[in-house]
Amino acid sequence: MKTEKIIASVMAAALSITAILPLDLLEMNTNAFSVTGDSYPPVVHADENYTLGDVNGDSLIDASDASAVLAEYSLLSIGGDGTFKENQKISADIDKNELIDSSDAALILSYYSYTSTGGKLDMQAYLDSQTEPPPAVTTTATTDKPVSTTSKPATVNTTTIVNIKTTTTVNVKTTATETVKTTTAAPKPTTTTVSDKTTATTTKTTSITTVPTTSAVSATTTVTLNPDKVSDIRISQTKLSINVGQGALAANVTMLPSTAKNKDEIWTSSDENIAVVDNEGWVTGIGEGTCIITVISVDNPDIRAEITVNVTDISSVRDIRLSRTEMAVQVGHGELSAYVTMLPTTALNKAEKWSSSNEEIAIVDNEGWVIGKKAGSCAVTVQSIDNPAVFAIIVVTVYDDEPPVTTNTTTETNPITTTTTTTTTNVKVTEILLSKYEMNIPVGKEDISIVTMLPYEAITKDEIWISSDETIATVNKYGWVKGISVGECIVTVYSVSNPEIKAEITVKIIDENTDFPAPDVNFSYVIGDKSDNKNIAFCTPVPKNASGRFVIDYIITDSDGNVKTISTSTILAPEMNSVITMLTADTSEFTVEEYVTNLATNERAKIGKYKFCLSPRNAESVEENIYSAFCTVNGLSD
Repeated sequence: MKTEKIIASVMAAALSITAILPLDLLEMNTNAFSVTGDSYPPVVHADENYTLGDVNGDSLIDASDASAVLAEYSLLSIGGDGTFKENQKISADIDKNELIDSSDAALILSYYSYTSTGGKLDMQAYLDSQTEPPPAVTTTATTDKPVSTTSKPATVNTTTIVNIKTTTTVNVKTTATETVKTTTAAPKPTTTTVSDKTTATTTKTTSITTVPTTSAVSATTTVTLNPDKVSDIRISQTKLSINVGQGALAANVTMLPSTAKNKDEIWTSSDENIAVVDNEGWVTGIGEGTCIITVISVDNPDIRAEITVNVTDISSVRDIRLSRTEMAVQVGHGELSAYVTMLPTTALNKAEKWSSSNEEIAIVDNEGWVIGKKAGSCAVTVQSIDNPAVFAIIVVTVYDDEPPVTTNTTTETNPITTTTTTTTTNVKVTEILLSKYEMNIPVGKEDISIVTMLPYEAITKDEIWISSDETIATVNKYGWVKGISVGECIVTVYSVSNPEIKAEITVKIIDENTDFPAPDVNFSYVIGDKSDNKNIAFCTPVPKNASGRFVIDYIITDSDGNVKTISTSTILAPEMNSVITMLTADTSEFTVEEYVTNLATNERAKIGKYKFCLSPRNAESVEENIYSAFCTVNGLSD
């Protein structure tokens, strides 16, 4: 039976909680506080052992805390001892009336609703924002007539009226008579000595009334909380960062006190060339810079709050990154100075302007292609047309017959001898490997073969591309082959440092509507017509004798050092003969390491490592062995 009463009490208490503001809850509470003189409901702050409202101690104030308060209230309401520890009692007593009841639970739910919609104040600050301090107290007192001192006890009648919803008025009447008669509604009476021989029961409240013994006094004290005037503005944030052309809400605004009649706002910007704001606080970035957005109370223009707004123009070039800052070129020869990345990637105009500091030594075209004129050194500069203040420099050395020698000198000193070792590096390319040696390209489409120059120590790995018949297929300086008309031709790539070293690709250009089988390749390759200036379509073939379920992971590292990993869905072999993955990064240039995992054995092996450039699009295979990787993870059939 006791359990049934507890459950019934919990349900009844829960049903009594509605969507009521904290001030309304104080009004309906039968144990409301009283105010005397210029006092106000005391603010009791949490000590180090608890947080106001966090009854269950999980560092959150939510519905579970309200539930716990209701359960405790149910036990107490049927005469039970309750289960809360002392700190929990302090934490649960939100309205500080020394009771744990449904009003406390409702306040917790109200605060939970506030934080769920983006509120940032803590519980105490939230309660303070809902109940503003009252104005000064006006007291009037009249003395009717003198009375003589007697040993008879005095009667104290105390009436407390609290109405915070509109106007708070507290009337305290004190009358001294010869009859002792005291009325109280307090649940926990205390005994107070009024005279030498008489005791009276009184209510323990925040009000203390002193009764004179030498005269009869009729006193009326009135405290009025004026709800009509805005006295403060609270904002959810004081700083905001946006981009040019983008918009955001400056801040969530709370006009206090909550009972103010006119809460209209005026919004202004200190510099409308940087940002403008509408009459609802929506800020739009106009130009790069910093300005102040101010919200002002229409009701009380002296009350205002400010938000500092920083506007960034992400459509403008801010930085230029180069693949190298030094290069050597032979007289009469040419090569690309460097791969250029304009940052940020969101810049709209990434056009370049190239110039040479000495055109007698080297000249450069509008794509950065440098041609050596005579031996010497000069500087080639690439500049942003969008933002001419942004530029980068490549130091160019032009030589006659042999490239300059790189010399590393190491000196070791001991007390007896000094030894100097000089190492000279002058390594040329001796071999060129391609990811594919045959291409089938529809008319109007493009394809590329990944180039690997060996040995890795070669001082320059720059390429020269030539098509045997440009009426059938063309090739640009980066190796992209484009189909012009139906037919066959040969595309050749040469080493700039050693033109005797070359590799050839047999190119077949077909009609766009002709179906053709996928090439039987041993290397990964880029699919030109599926790639763009934001993504590289990268195809990895699966060995024909692969068998099982696999996943391929791509570890992508951009030029700023940021790393991310993407994975394919499950690859079924031999049903799937290849996998295509879209690769991208936050910078134009990035490297990718590729790994295969056998889902049956959880064994993992490295397939290869690659370098990519989105603009201008380029790809390079640093290392790769697909067959060996599948063999290592036991993914090949006998």
